[in-house]
This record gives sequence, structure tokens and C-alpha cells, in this order.
Amino acid sequence: MKQLISRYQKASIGEKNKVADNTIAFINANLARISSELVQVETRIEHFRKRHRVIDMAEDSRQALQNLNTNASEEKQLAVHLKIVKLLEGHLRAKPSAAIPSALYPQEGNFEALIGKYNEMELSRTRALASLAPGHPDIRSIEKQMEVLRTNLFDAIQNQKQELALSISAIHAYGKGFEAEISRLPGHQRALLSQSREQGIQQELYLFLLKKRMETAISRSANIANARVIDPPKASPLPVSPNRQLTILVAFLAGLLAPACVIYVGQIFNNKITSKDDISRQCDVTIIGEISQQSRADRLSRNNVRSLLREQFRSLRTNIQFVVGERQNTVVLLTSSMADEGKSFVAMHLAHSLALASRKVLLVDFDLRKPTLASLLNLRPEGVTEHIALEKDLLIQQCANGPPFDFIAAGMQSMDDTMLSPKIAGLIPALKAGYDYVLLDSPPVGLVADARLLGPYADMTLYIVRQHFTFIHQLAELQKASEQLPDLQIVINGTRDLHRYQYNYY
Repeated sequence: MKQLISRYQKASIGEKNKVADNTIAFINANLARISSELVQVETRIEHFRKRHRVIDMAEDSRQALQNLNTNASEEKQLAVHLKIVKLLEGHLRAKPSAAIPSALYPQEGNFEALIGKYNEMELSRTRALASLAPGHPDIRSIEKQMEVLRTNLFDAIQNQKQELALSISAIHAYGKGFEAEISRLPGHQRALLSQSREQGIQQELYLFLLKKRMETAISRSANIANARVIDPPKASPLPVSPNRQLTILVAFLAGLLAPACVIYVGQIFNNKITSKDDISRQCDVTIIGEISQQSRADRLSRNNVRSLLREQFRSLRTNIQFVVGERQNTVVLLTSSMADEGKSFVAMHLAHSLALASRKVLLVDFDLRKPTLASLLNLRPEGVTEHIALEKDLLIQQCANGPPFDFIAAGMQSMDDTMLSPKIAGLIPALKAGYDYVLLDSPPVGLVADARLLGPYADMTLYIVRQHFTFIHQLAELQKASEQLPDLQIVINGTRDLHRYQYNYY
């Protein structure tokens, strides 16, 4: 930052010194030439005096000489003026890109305004070239304006030259009258005066340039920058912001509190079953089995006899046999609180598991409103509805994919009161007589009354509850259903909190 401020101040002073530098350069270039001319004139005068032995003029010619000198003085001033104008013209032609030293020229008319404006345009062009290319439209625009100003300057210089030439001619003509008065003076006196006049012009011009150079140098040394530093910049080795210790403390507290708050808020707003404790707090129904969450490939695979899913259904089968005991021809009703809790999935795999134990199993799809088992088992959809409503023969199909078991489909979708048909009362006992286990896949008990209508014909009920899906408030319906459905047991489906070693064992 300090370096930037210093460079800015130097650049500001440098911009101000450009005109002064150009003026000093112009003066130095012309001082050497004028000094050489002055030496030559003085040398000629010295030789003339030695050769003609001219020391003083006659007393009687003093008055004439005085008048002539007055006239010559005016002519000399005009000649100096004219020579300066010529020098300015030569400088403008030789260096069209340089600033014009306006301080050397006695200001007359609008010439000062033209020179000032020309110098401003030159400085503007120099600044623009520092950041723009020479062919840029802005540069071209400035150069066109400078060309117009340069033309105006040349016109003004020509006018000045003509005026000065006319004035010099008039004074010179006026001086001839004085020369007539001193015509009796020797010719060498006139030659001496002529050389003295030239010497005076050169000497006055020389002194004028020295004076202007000194004035320009003084004004250049007095230039100061546009900006002044009030307080120098200061830098600390440590950052002002952020506060490192405070940031670490906030991050540490956020790392501890944020997860705790998320877990706490999640528990507050959680309205679904997450564990066995949720079930035990809401009802006193026994949990007979757990089915873990599996990928779709694992759920549909039936060839891997050592899969965790197969072992869980073996455990469920063993628990059911333990509850049933020595009872023969058992009817098991499967229901749930709402759809998509895995009721049909459990029924299908439980039938496979019971068939593996050499039991004669019949799976009946009594979900007449939304049948799915026929499509899952790739069997014909005709079944219960056609038998009851259309009095067709009951179609019993065998599922041969794995251990064989019989299956009765729900039939066409029915929304009427088919479950109230008196044929149901004779159908289930008739089927029960021919099988060890009859599995009735019924609609959700929390949505329709079909499961309650099938309850009297069942020996036990498996109520499917899905973890992170079944709502806690639906457990109140489960408690009521335990009073209406026979020997109600809970099967938790989709569990995700099995221990790692249990899964790796299988």
C-alpha cells in the first residue's frame, strides 16, 4: 500500500512537470544556438573596432544617434518578437507532438488560449496513450482536435509574423529619416551600429531565455502531488477478521449442538414406529417375528437358502408353530393398518417357508379391492370373486417356483360386499380341511372391514407393522383389533437396526 501511494504521488507530480520539462528542453536547445550566434556577433564587432580604430562618436552626432537609437530600440523589440514567433513556428513544425512553451511568447489576442488548449490536448493524448492503443478511436479523436488547433496556431503565427514584418518595415522606413540626418557620419559607424544592434538582439534573447528557464525551473520544483498522506497505512501480522479462536469455538459448539438438536427435533416430530419400544408402549400385543429391510434383488431371490431373509421367515415359521402347538388345519389371517406395509410380501414368503417344512399350504388372496399376489406369483387372476359372484368352480393353482404350495387368487377387482356372502362361511372351513395351513391375505384392517369379517374363520392373526412407515397412532387401532381378531400377533417388517454380526453370520 505504501508503494502504491508513493507511485501515485510521483505520477501526479510527473503529469504536472511535463509542460515544464518540455519548456526547459526547448530553452536549452535554443540557448546553445543563440549563444554561438552572440559570440560570432561580438567577435565581428571586436574585429571591426580593431580594423577601423573606432572608439567614440563625435559629440555633434549624439542627438541624432539618440533619436536613431530610440527608433532602433523599437525595431529591435519587434525583431526579437518576430524571431521568437519564428522559433515557435519552427518548434511546432519540428515537434508536432511536443507541448508549446507558451511562457516565452508575449501573449497577444487569443494566442494564449490556443496554446493553452493545445498543451491540454497534448497532455490528454499522452495520458490516453498510457492505457490505449495508438489507433484507438479516442486517440484519433484527440489527434483530430490537435490538428485543428495546430492549424489555428499556424494561422495565428502567420498573422503575427505579417503584423511584425509590417511594423518593422514601418519603423525601418521611419529610421531612414534619422539616417539622413547623420549621413555625414562615416559608413563604418553605421556598420558598427548594425552589428551592435544584432549583438543586442542576440544578447537580449539570450538573457530572456535564461530568465524563462530559471522561472520554469522554479515553478517545476514547486509542484506537489494532488494527494497528501494523512496517516500512513499500517498492517498487522494477524488477520483482523475472522477471529480464529472464536471461529473454532463456534464450530466446535455447532458440531456438538447441531446433531443433538437435529436428533431431538427429529424425535419430537417423529410420528412413525421406529423400534419395538414404540409398540410395547402403545399396546400389549406379542411380537412374533421381524423381517429386515432388503434390497429388491434379495427379496425376490429364492435360491439362496442361507440368505438372511430366508432365515427370518424360518424363525417366523417356528414361532407360528410354537403358538399353534398341536393344532391341526390352522387358518392364519394376515392384515395391517394401511397399504404398502408388506402384508402380501410376508404372506407369499411365509407360504414358501411353510412349504419348505413339508406342510401342505394354501395361500388365499382375500384382498378383493386391490389384488396383487397373482401378479407377484405370475399366476392367473381368476379366483374368489368369480366363485362367489359368478358361481364358477374355485380355481386352485399351484405355485411351483420353489417349494410347491396352492394358491387361490382374488379374482376380478370387487368393491361390493362380496365378503358378506354366505358362501364365505362354507368356503373357508372346506379349504381348511384339506391343508395344514391356510393363509388368508386380507385388506388392511384400518381401511376396510374385510379383515374383521374374516376374523371368525381364522385361528390366529398376523398383524404386519412396517418400521419407519406405520404411524404410531395406528397402534391404537391395533389394540382394538386385538379384541376383535383371534390370537393377534405382530410381525415387524422392514427393520433396519439389526446388529452387524447377525447379518455377517448369514
